[in-house]
Amino acid sequence: MADVNQQATSEAFFGTLPTLNNKDERIYSFWDMVWITGGYAIASWCYVQGGWLSSMLTFQQLVFSTFFVFILGGLFAYTITIMACRHGMDVVFFMRAVFGEIGMKIMFCLIMLTGMGYSAINAQLYANSFIKILGAAGLDLGSGWVPWLGATCVLLGTALAIRGPIAVKWATRIMVPSLLAVGFIIIILLFTNLTWHGLDNLKPLEASSYEAPYTIAVEWNLAYVIAWISVLGVIPRYAKSERISYWGHLIGFSVIMGIFVILGGMTGLVMATKTGVISLDPTDWLISLGGAYLGLMSVFVVALANVTTQALDLYSVSVSTKVLRPTGSFKWICIGLSLFVLALLFWGGIWEFYDSFLGIIGVISGPTLALIVTDYYLVRKQKISMKDAYMVQGNRKYFYTGGFNLITIFCFIAGILAYLMCYDVINAIPKQKVFYVCTATGWSIITTSILYYAASRISILRAYMVPEENSQ
Repeated sequence: MADVNQQATSEAFFGTLPTLNNKDERIYSFWDMVWITGGYAIASWCYVQGGWLSSMLTFQQLVFSTFFVFILGGLFAYTITIMACRHGMDVVFFMRAVFGEIGMKIMFCLIMLTGMGYSAINAQLYANSFIKILGAAGLDLGSGWVPWLGATCVLLGTALAIRGPIAVKWATRIMVPSLLAVGFIIIILLFTNLTWHGLDNLKPLEASSYEAPYTIAVEWNLAYVIAWISVLGVIPRYAKSERISYWGHLIGFSVIMGIFVILGGMTGLVMATKTGVISLDPTDWLISLGGAYLGLMSVFVVALANVTTQALDLYSVSVSTKVLRPTGSFKWICIGLSLFVLALLFWGGIWEFYDSFLGIIGVISGPTLALIVTDYYLVRKQKISMKDAYMVQGNRKYFYTGGFNLITIFCFIAGILAYLMCYDVINAIPKQKVFYVCTATGWSIITTSILYYAASRISILRAYMVPEENSQ
């Protein structure tokens, strides 16, 4: 255990230092970047997103809204990876310049903990897989067993994550081929049951339940794309060039992820048409379309992949959290995060209120992304004080007021209010016409960016927002 903690500590301490622009530290080629981001993009949560969209969209609407939003949203969101690659440092240190020393820590934790909802979804899918496997063996378990079985996924993933980066690396080598195999099986099952023309004729079962189903789906997809902001800061530091970092992330997190979301949506449409049941669970689709033998075999693969996905997610987030305090125990950080996932799993609200979960992500991640991108590209003109970002040699200009950048806090709150004024997160109901033009997340991003940039054009406010300019 001491060796594992030493490995994690070394990785965390190294993670706080900028990577140098040389072949020893910039190790990821374009295809390396595509493989890594694509591997993360094909996890089971893609099928959940696609399954939810299939309840309100036709096949053509599903394809267009997903690819359009994933690519357009990605073109904006993944500009973060350029700054991380250029300076060789995690985005969390840019957040110090934007939010202040304490504000950065609070925002990082908020984004990270919100994103852990996907780990709870992952554990739920694992539990559903085993309930179906045991059911086929004659042991019928009720829904009350779901959180308990899901807890074994979290515990196994935690045990694997605590073993360190070598174990996680091998887990990833299991996860990616397994999920690719499931995707391939789903494609075969789809076109065994239906043709392209048949897909075009399928009708969503719950479209009439929403006031503006297509626009709401666009909102959910945009929130889904920017939800990955918490994992965009580490990998770009090792890219061989800014172009490789940017386009590698765009292909992985937008194109490949978009394909698997659409695949989930297609399968959800087919199953709903055949059975009259709407399900977000790929294990339901596999058994419904593939029959007992092939379906159950595929379900077992999903269960195996979900454990390794859990391990990868817990390990990555634990190391990122440890960067904030390198002397902390990696083991206890990992256990603490797993307990949070367990709490979400037993609560069950993430799965039951998935659309509201996406809304919360949009509320938080939209203004955060807007502030980081606007600050770096428009306000600071792609320059940052590395000494102040790392607080070396007594440089703490980014401490601001009590550890918070008050102008940033004002713009962040304004962005949240802009979101809530045009969209009812809980009931998924548009409240203003602007929602139909740019969605709630889009309007939140626009509002936050305009206010923040406008503030930077006022001399006295700019002196506060960019304190390093006063010492030059």
